[in-house]
Amino acid sequence: MEKSFEKPRIEYSQERDEQQEKNIEKVFGFLGKVAERLRGRGVPVKDDCRPDMGAYKHIYSEDVIKKDKKSVEEEEEKHAKKRGIKKEAIEEEKKKTTGEQLEVLAVAILNKVLPERFIAIRSSLFDDFSREHKVDIVLLDKETGSVVCAFDDVSDTEGPLFKKKKAEVMERNKKGGARIKYALGMKDKELILCSQEYVPIFYLALSERSIKNGMKEFKDSFDEISDYEKEAFDLFVQEIGNQFAELGKKEKMHHKVRTNAIKFYEKVLPVLQNIDYNLKTKK
Repeated sequence: MEKSFEKPRIEYSQERDEQQEKNIEKVFGFLGKVAERLRGRGVPVKDDCRPDMGAYKHIYSEDVIKKDKKSVEEEEEKHAKKRGIKKEAIEEEKKKTTGEQLEVLAVAILNKVLPERFIAIRSSLFDDFSREHKVDIVLLDKETGSVVCAFDDVSDTEGPLFKKKKAEVMERNKKGGARIKYALGMKDKELILCSQEYVPIFYLALSERSIKNGMKEFKDSFDEISDYEKEAFDLFVQEIGNQFAELGKKEKMHHKVRTNAIKFYEKVLPVLQNIDYNLKTKK
């Protein structure tokens, strides 16, 4: 006879799935808070922390922006058709993928941990989808006035997918790094909207298990930083340092990417390596 306190295994599975959905919604919901804070700092982003492409009308003509938005719509339609879903459901469907979860989790953690000197946003959907521009996260250093690096996410830490992503990132740095059409910059100490070129690219890698745990352990507050968030940020920084060392071994690295990578290594990486978490949580 089954004991009263025991539940069928399927109920346990359902409970875990429901809790995981709540964890995912928690982190995605926090992105809206990040976006509100960024807009308060003069960064024109939507609630998903991507740039509002319409805000770049002083740089690109309305026809150019309309064309870029059209290309995004076409890519979304392709993704929806491939998954056998309606286009309107693509955003909800993407939430279920580990790649999207890693990107959102990384942006949330960066915005909690980084000093005011930095601005971390997701790339525009145009820059995300475009093969020529493809990056996921953009990091601006207001002190140097340039995008110091771009991140390409991979939800794996070993195996064929990870090796492929690693090789692709290295190859792109060799050819000229990232080109970001809808980017940020600084001019006369003021934030500006602009494009950026020759940006060093690094990959952020976490396993599917770690991503799931991150969704669970994430603190829905700017005033609290969980041990997981600290460990994830430290891991990101460590991996960036390792990747820079590997970049330095590449003899045919594009010289402008190399120059920007060295600037990042000398002026930015030490700041990231010495974050005081106690100061971040004191208000």
